Amino acid sequence: MVALSMLANPIEILSAYRSANYNFKASPQQLEQNTNKALSQISVFANTNSKYYRSLFNTCGLSQGVIKNSTELAKLPVLSRKEVVELGEQLMCTSVSDDLAWKQTSGTSGTPLRIPWSKEQLNAVIAVRLRFSSQMGLMPWHSIVWVHYKGKPRDTGSSEEFYEAYGKKFSPSIMWTNPSKLPGFGKRVSSLAEFKPHLLASWPSDLLRVGQIFEEQRRPISVKLVRPMGEALTKQRRTQLANLWHGEIFEAYGTSEFGLMANECVDHHGLHLNSDFFIFEVLYKDGATSTTGEGELVVTNLYNRALPLFRYNTRDLVVLSTQERCSCGTYLPLVTAFRGRFQDGLLSRQGRRVSAGRVMEAIESLLGNMEYQLTQVSSNEFTLAVPNGRIDEGLLEEIGSLLNDLVGDNNLRVIELIEQVGQKQRRVISNV
Repeated sequence: MVALSMLANPIEILSAYRSANYNFKASPQQLEQNTNKALSQISVFANTNSKYYRSLFNTCGLSQGVIKNSTELAKLPVLSRKEVVELGEQLMCTSVSDDLAWKQTSGTSGTPLRIPWSKEQLNAVIAVRLRFSSQMGLMPWHSIVWVHYKGKPRDTGSSEEFYEAYGKKFSPSIMWTNPSKLPGFGKRVSSLAEFKPHLLASWPSDLLRVGQIFEEQRRPISVKLVRPMGEALTKQRRTQLANLWHGEIFEAYGTSEFGLMANECVDHHGLHLNSDFFIFEVLYKDGATSTTGEGELVVTNLYNRALPLFRYNTRDLVVLSTQERCSCGTYLPLVTAFRGRFQDGLLSRQGRRVSAGRVMEAIESLLGNMEYQLTQVSSNEFTLAVPNGRIDEGLLEEIGSLLNDLVGDNNLRVIELIEQVGQKQRRVISNV
């Protein structure tokens, strides 16, 4: 693995950024034309450099290895994370340089997956980040804090080590952090107060936890731009974060497999999918194309020549807007809601899934800013983990009644919440 700076080429990044800016205002016809061209190129590359894809394309009636449009793309089967893990290096293209940036999923919802990024993929990711930053009015001289996770959560026993990991500046405007080290929250708050970031990006659970410390200590803090990412963001949490940090919220959506895939609209109507760098499909669970705009998000990467992924199912439930053009001026598709992973939805007595997002909205309307984790142990048994394992009896009764409305009869038990510092939080889990 090499550092991102060794892969990044300023000229190539500038070219990708210019294309990204042009595409933001491009017509649907122009976007489709550009996307089809990129799809043809990545499919030919995969056919030439991967035995697996050459065999798959031939089996699907694409013997020439050229996928010209979304209709031909739909001939390929949907690819699951499990299949990517099992296939491993068989999916990789052989002619790509060893100079790759490797990404790894958090593993919070399954086996961790390592994904190599080619320089073309890296350029695309940087380009959409720059497009997003410019739309928010972010300038190179603005201070930024990106909280990102490295390695396994552990107790280092040293708050100083935590502070060094949190406070080290890799450039004049960026401070990288590692919340995986448990000690040193006091130092962390102090360094944030001293750094005074213009933008703060982290998981909603992490932003909530640290913001509450500022509030408890009655320390004034104001961050102009707050960027929750990596976890489902409910309306309740969004309001809490805006109040804690006194800043404008801009949600982002991405994965380690693909990088940044969607950014919140500057008019705050939802998140625009970066459909000029990826092809997105919204499918029902049976694989059919959704006619309502609600379903699982399936993604095709157009620029990762190290590991092309065609029709990869993220398992994230989304709701697409029917609006063709947004008031912010773009035709890029608009997602009005992310409702979590399908498998995290609670299974009702009628055998249907109630989305994790819907459950979170309901639970948080009762719990406020209390941290929690709701787990469906069996069809009618649930555990609710909260700090210290204690909760008001009246509130517990309300939550039980809420679950009864959502899924039917239930047996709810309260347990102690074990804090997972440095990891994405799964607020709702179903084991059935």
